[in-house]
Amino acid sequence: MSARIRRMPTMAVLEANRVRLTPGERAAALERGAVMRYPWRGDRFIRDAAVWKSVTPDGKTWYVTNTSKSHQARPTLRGAISVYNSEAKGPS
Repeated sequence: MSARIRRMPTMAVLEANRVRLTPGERAAALERGAVMRYPWRGDRFIRDAAVWKSVTPDGKTWYVTNTSKSHQARPTLRGAISVYNSEAKGPS
């Protein structure tokens, strides 16, 4: 059985082809804990999805999570959320 391997494009390609997450994708990321917190007005924070989406010129969709620690791209939203929760947050 042959497996199809998808090579992750370079970060420059992903950033150049960035598109908005749909409201459903954003809600799924927030529900599953892939959340970045940005400071806003003192001790308040803005919560945003830690995953973003890119559609490369060949038509393939990639979901990307990048933090100060690492960046990863996966072909599914669920995969990107899983990577964020396991690697970016670190061991609990």
